[in-house]
Amino acid sequence: MKRALLIGIPLLLVVGIVLGLATIGILKIPGISPRNYGRPMIASPSPAPGFLWTFVHPFQSLTDQADAAKRKLASAPPPPDTSSIVKPDPSLGVAKLANLWNGMDVEKLADITAKWDKATLCRVLLKMDPDQVTAYLAAVDPKRADQLSREIQVLASVPAPPPTES
Repeated sequence: MKRALLIGIPLLLVVGIVLGLATIGILKIPGISPRNYGRPMIASPSPAPGFLWTFVHPFQSLTDQADAAKRKLASAPPPPDTSSIVKPDPSLGVAKLANLWNGMDVEKLADITAKWDKATLCRVLLKMDPDQVTAYLAAVDPKRADQLSREIQVLASVPAPPPTES
């Protein structure tokens, strides 16, 4: 009987310790250990309070979270000043491009604009000198000239928006 106690008690103690370590995640035993093998489930000195802390001080964690949120908002940088950002005006770009294309050779202009979409191209053609546009339409493919002419007709029929006061 004494022999059984001398062998049984230490054996139960070792088995209990091994199962306890496996249950909290220190030892990795499949079926017993938790799935997050990377982090043991024992208490760590982290700023997040554990189970015992919330049991003893139930409202302390809420005030800590509120204080952390206030500190984060106070330390956030101010939003950037958007009043100095210049917004591009496409009509200025169209007018400048039309002015440049007025001085170009029509054949070179036809080569440059061969892959342009017709809506963008027609906005520029409307701002160009009519004689230059006529020469351009004569230089391009008749099918494309037809499409461009129809698009110019549609765009020219839309009234200009009233000027806005800035």
